[in-house]
Amino acid sequence: MIKIVYSEYIGEKVLSWLLILITVFSWFIFPLMAKQLYPSVFLLGFSIFLFLVSIVVAITLSRNQLALQPLHKMMIVCWIGYLLALLLATLESGSTYSLAQWCILSAKFLFFAFLLLYMNVKYIVATLRIYANLMVVTVILAFVAVIAVAAGVHPLTTVDLGGRLADVYFGAYYVLNTSICMPAPIYRIQGLSEEAGTYAFALLPAFFWLVMAEKAYVRSAVIVLGLMLSMSLGAGLLLLLLLPIMVIKYRIADYKVPAFFMCAICVIGLMYVASGSCTNRYFENIENALMLPEDKTMASEDKAMSPEFKSMAADVNACEKGGVGRRECIAAFKGSLSTSLSGKAHSFQDRLDGLCAAYSYLKAHPIGTGMALGMQTVHNSISVGYAVAVLEAGVVGGVLYLCFFSIMGWLALKTIITTNIGSFEGQVKIVVALSVCAVLTMGAQRIQPDLSFWHMWIYAMWFYLLQKLPCFKVAP
Repeated sequence: MIKIVYSEYIGEKVLSWLLILITVFSWFIFPLMAKQLYPSVFLLGFSIFLFLVSIVVAITLSRNQLALQPLHKMMIVCWIGYLLALLLATLESGSTYSLAQWCILSAKFLFFAFLLLYMNVKYIVATLRIYANLMVVTVILAFVAVIAVAAGVHPLTTVDLGGRLADVYFGAYYVLNTSICMPAPIYRIQGLSEEAGTYAFALLPAFFWLVMAEKAYVRSAVIVLGLMLSMSLGAGLLLLLLLPIMVIKYRIADYKVPAFFMCAICVIGLMYVASGSCTNRYFENIENALMLPEDKTMASEDKAMSPEFKSMAADVNACEKGGVGRRECIAAFKGSLSTSLSGKAHSFQDRLDGLCAAYSYLKAHPIGTGMALGMQTVHNSISVGYAVAVLEAGVVGGVLYLCFFSIMGWLALKTIITTNIGSFEGQVKIVVALSVCAVLTMGAQRIQPDLSFWHMWIYAMWFYLLQKLPCFKVAP
């Protein structure tokens, strides 16, 4: 009787709104990471929302009848197999911290399954709209923060982002070493994300939705501005790879779509080249200044207007007093400064070193390190998410992991190429498939593509849309 009464007054509508709210809440864990401001309060709020959703689910007990094809079921089997292999490696490690991290990762998989069973078409459209508009707001706030930083406005607060101190300006993080071309700096925006590259990839689903589904070209231009100021080479390369497909599909039906892709590629490339030129000129000025004798070097610090330069000048002078030649000291510290400022000088080599470290460890320990122990075990900050997953899950789990995402990437590309763009249903499918491609590409140069609730949201929408669904009833 109680169940019938609750179902009558709560029903599917309340469940749908709670699903939307918990999804939106999860975005502020990643990629926007607002939890860094008040971690305990934020996690408490997320737990309350999740508890409310669980209550409504327990009352309604209604779910979608999934009609997944064998290949789609195979992906889920690979995913579960990876989690079990990772559990074996985690138990072998004997680390309670690793076991706790595995439980958190498994909870995210359960969140994926939960969304997959209880979402519907209205949920997909509603969350994509909210996400796109939210990302537009973050770009605007980040642009305001650029002006605030350039004007010398004091930050609202400072937070710790993975060991780096970041200033918070009006809803955007800034890590001080992301400024280049001083004394007229260009700042790579990163919204509330952990770094600029992550933010750029987080903008891409919003970009796809606004351009293709909503045809909101003004807001699309704002997202393009965000991509430009993020200066993410990875995001630009992904758009460049997708451009031929967009040209073939949209050249007649809607030329604005490939035009926006081309515009985003051009502005990202332009800013990337310009920032590189500024950085090189800045380094030349530093080298010329540091080649002066110590007394003149210290006197020139005020002209440089750079805390990095002042620190470097002191280090060079100390190094020289230790018996090393001044030119050798300058070369060493210049290389260090180059890496910290631009973040690009050695990124490719760092990725190669990380892959080699993972391969060397797996040859001797094929079972893997266990969850969240990979990088600290090999003493290497590996930037390739797939390599970290294979390192932690071992050879068997790693193969299953790579098979899962390989199948997903192939199906996403197939959907993009074959789906009809004439209907709103087709446009939504292409947007979600493109978002999957963005997440998978992000995993090749950032974190693992399955570590956040945000990833689960995208995958759940994708798996749901792989079914044979009735025509969409939601207008764009």
